[in-house]
Amino acid sequence: MASRKTSAAKSNARSPARAAASDAADAAADAHASIVVYVHGIGAQSPRGQLKLEWDLALFGRDLGARSRMAYWADILHPARQPAALSRRRAARGDAAPIDPDALLREAGIGRGDAAAQAYASALL
Repeated sequence: MASRKTSAAKSNARSPARAAASDAADAAADAHASIVVYVHGIGAQSPRGQLKLEWDLALFGRDLGARSRMAYWADILHPARQPAALSRRRAARGDAAPIDPDALLREAGIGRGDAAAQAYASALL
């Protein structure tokens, strides 16, 4: 009876070669599955690094670093970029005044009582 248990345990065990191949396949899949690629629109855009960070924050709430990429081509159609300090929206309005987080949250339909939204908006500035 002991020999049956031993042979069953051996048949369920993975060979070292099979384990290594499986681990390598898992690592390769993880490396490729976790990269997010952004493709921006045809209009003028912020500089490459700033735009990628804006998208990371807007979509995931944090900087993804090397786990995201920006397919950037705005410099081909629009070689003269806007100043990095002003957002495109504010530059289009001609508004160089400081950003008011409360006003932006109201515009988005978020009330003053939402402490999490207030903290998030303040952290982005």
